[in-house]
Amino acid sequence: MKTKLIKKYKNGESFFSLTIINEDAGRTPSGDRLVECVCLCGNKAVTRCSYLGSGHTKSCGCLEGTKTKKHGMYKSKEYTAWQGMIQRCVNKNNHFYSECGAKGIVVHDCWMDSFDMFIADVGRSPDGCAVLCRIDVTKNYSPGNVYWGSGEQRIFGRKKWSGTSSRYKGVYWRADKGMWTSQIKIGDKKIHLGYFRSEIDAYKAFCEAHIKYRGVAVKHGEII
Repeated sequence: MKTKLIKKYKNGESFFSLTIINEDAGRTPSGDRLVECVCLCGNKAVTRCSYLGSGHTKSCGCLEGTKTKKHGMYKSKEYTAWQGMIQRCVNKNNHFYSECGAKGIVVHDCWMDSFDMFIADVGRSPDGCAVLCRIDVTKNYSPGNVYWGSGEQRIFGRKKWSGTSSRYKGVYWRADKGMWTSQIKIGDKKIHLGYFRSEIDAYKAFCEAHIKYRGVAVKHGEII
């Protein structure tokens, strides 16, 4: 029988609202490794490594008792966006930490501690606008600097990609033709997708090619 290997997490790694402060807090009677974490609310908790990795444990337990779960928003798109905002700013393992936390972007204190305060300031998201965007991407997540938008709007709020002329991955400006162009890389081969009058049209072609050649849709804002 093969022994199931559990990834050994390190001090400082974050998972949802928890950050590991003691990577070796003992073992359960069945042999599962335990870690001690500090929650965003300030409380400490001990949990199994496997629970962190699977998402089974996301906080010290404070989230389970919040009003958000009682009034039906615990699994809402607004709650997911709130968690994502925090993770981008505090979790070094988050895919978008380099765009937020690494650049000194932080979350407003009241929002860090309370989803209810966040939703009171920002409001419910309208249909088709489930992405939390910043008006000024050089400033923090705070009242007056955020709005509900689409994935494309969040990309437009960014600065251009390093080494490119566009905010969109795979899109470039061709000064010699006065048009936008896009391309997608499959293995070692770059596939030219055409020339376009608008940046968004070039990106739409990239999205269609992503489905055609890679079999999955582009996640808006994801670095491909």
